[in-house]
Amino acid sequence: MKAEELFSFVKKDEFEPAFVEYYSADHNIILTRFERVLKRDKDKDKGKWMYFVYIFKKDSAKGKKDNLGISVYNKIFHSYEEFMGNLYYIVGEYLVDNHELQRCMKLAKKLDPNYFNEQGN
Repeated sequence: MKAEELFSFVKKDEFEPAFVEYYSADHNIILTRFERVLKRDKDKDKGKWMYFVYIFKKDSAKGKKDNLGISVYNKIFHSYEEFMGNLYYIVGEYLVDNHELQRCMKLAKKLDPNYFNEQGN
């Protein structure tokens, strides 16, 4: 299963999720953001987006490369800063190789609402 299948319930005309996927030898990591649907007065300072981390352990018994396997971690963050501030430590528990960890963190930066503006697009 890919992230597109995982989020197939989202109607394109309602709000657009953005996600990145990272595949290691043992885990599939899906990082995503969704537009905040219910905006309450106390959430004014939290911004437009909510961020989610999903980590799945690959199930080698099934023999499928794209099989997500067993969910081992999921978490919601209410701001990009909170998401990025915690992500290194969370993903570091599952990606032992520092090079892989850095590549995953680089992908996560694409979820920054200002990413495309900063890239000149």
